[in-house]
Amino acid sequence: MPKITYDEINDRFLIAWVESRTTRKTSLFQPFPPNAAVGWIFGDSQFVGYAAINGNDTSLYQTAPTIIYRDGNTRARLIIRNTSAMEVVSEYEFFDNVSNVDISCDSTTPECLFVWEGLRGKFVRTDKCENNPAADTDKICDEDDIVSSTATNEYSPTNKEIFGIFEKNIPLGVHSLRISNFGIGAFYPSIGFDPITKRFLTAWEDRKDGLNTKIYGQLIYSGSGLYNNNFIISFQDTNGDGQQDPNVASSRQTQPFVSYDAVNQRYFVAWQDGRNSTLSIENLDIYGQKVDAEGSLRGNNFAIYNLPFNQFSPVIANNPRMDEFLAVWKDARNTENKTCGASQPCGSDVFGQLFTLSQPAITLLNPDNTHLAPALLKNFQNPIGSGSVEVGLSATQSFKIKNTGDTILKIDFIDQTCNGGMSPFSFENLPSELNASGGATLDLVPSAELTIIVRFSPTAAGSFNKCFVIQSNGGRQTVNLSALAGIGRALGQQKINVSPSAIDFGIINTGELKSETVTIKNVGESPLTIRSVSRPKRPFSIVGNSCSNQTLSSGETCEVTISFNAKFRGRFSSSLTIRSNDPTRPRIGIKVRGAARF
Repeated sequence: MPKITYDEINDRFLIAWVESRTTRKTSLFQPFPPNAAVGWIFGDSQFVGYAAINGNDTSLYQTAPTIIYRDGNTRARLIIRNTSAMEVVSEYEFFDNVSNVDISCDSTTPECLFVWEGLRGKFVRTDKCENNPAADTDKICDEDDIVSSTATNEYSPTNKEIFGIFEKNIPLGVHSLRISNFGIGAFYPSIGFDPITKRFLTAWEDRKDGLNTKIYGQLIYSGSGLYNNNFIISFQDTNGDGQQDPNVASSRQTQPFVSYDAVNQRYFVAWQDGRNSTLSIENLDIYGQKVDAEGSLRGNNFAIYNLPFNQFSPVIANNPRMDEFLAVWKDARNTENKTCGASQPCGSDVFGQLFTLSQPAITLLNPDNTHLAPALLKNFQNPIGSGSVEVGLSATQSFKIKNTGDTILKIDFIDQTCNGGMSPFSFENLPSELNASGGATLDLVPSAELTIIVRFSPTAAGSFNKCFVIQSNGGRQTVNLSALAGIGRALGQQKINVSPSAIDFGIINTGELKSETVTIKNVGESPLTIRSVSRPKRPFSIVGNSCSNQTLSSGETCEVTISFNAKFRGRFSSSLTIRSNDPTRPRIGIKVRGAARF
């Protein structure tokens, strides 16, 4: 995908792209004239290409389309050449598996920075001349002497990382900047510029914390080197214990985009985020984070858009006059619309959101201040330990609403009509402001909290699936009761509960192994016997099973671990079936799916 930026100082448009050529990297060099030139071929055929177009006349190139290399005799950058009468040693820098290039220019001085992901290689060729005949010791390489050439090639590091180079350094013997320093794998760099501190911020997704990639960043002096160290950007610590929130730690944050807030003189980094995917196997959202000029995070992660369906590949622009951002992204909400046709085509769309950073943010917490993720209340029990609520009794669960923004959060009301109404659930001591829309709001200042209590009072046996929606100026938040295990019924019956009900492994690289665990629990009173667990089709497999032919007492659990290991790229799906002696659900199917890429 090509990238473009405007260079104010030189009045030009600078364009960059990844280019695949018909030839690989080459080194064609004549070390000992008049002997013939000796050529080497190494690396792959991927290059960073670029061009500069005149800002006043776009028909004129300031720099004709080319690739990043140093001279016309090679397709790599010559770093150093040591020459003597009978030996020449040349060291080249090159990059393989190049992808996802980005560019940005300093608006105050003539500095432009390219960044990309790739494998950095070092190619060293040694050219020697031997006198012929050997008795000739004049140490002058003549055309009748024997010329030989050897070469070595190595990659360091051995995984993809983020690299960059200032345009002025392309023709010089200067190594490219290594921007990401963990050595585990880094992808999708994005870059922005702060004209006040004269620093660039590069952000990327990194495997430092495992396959669940996180967004990291690095500040770079304009025209110079790195400022300080790599730092994490997608960090969320809701309860203040100094640790990453579990729902963020166990999910992926990917494809960042760096923008600059000129009014508040700070960066804003947005990305696609899977922290809410436990609610749905297809639920990527758009989140962001304020980053100050020194690389410190300001405030919590900011939910730009987190309603159901996938949101992909965000990009953002800032309007400093209005102190607003506009985010746009690829959106999947209409890809499975069964009512669409010729007049209403199905497929992905582009959606957007206008927002300011000085605004409220609604966050749902458990009573112990951990993140309520998914937004689900299900642990209703009376008697305690029964896994259910007996008809005629009741049980409560509570959670907190917290304003994690930096202005007042105004909660308009709680909509209890979704999914046919809440009964037999109800609120206990709900503030009067939250009972009706359009009236007085319940206001929470930044960092303030409100505790909500939900009571379950079944009058008949059965399974109850409900929900409610919190409406506020910080957005809508749906609290799901659809997977609630609170069951009002007479004692004595065994009942199976399986979590999760489906597994989405997301996207992995071919050859990687990823595992997920299914938990089976007896939420009834009588013993539950798990008769069998069928195996899914390859590339999925069961690698752990403590459930088959086991009997679970009331409240007891067992686990089945499923792995995904694809040798070829593509999308894969299968299912497994759990058979038990539950009288109402003797067979439960669990769908599994995932995708693999090179």
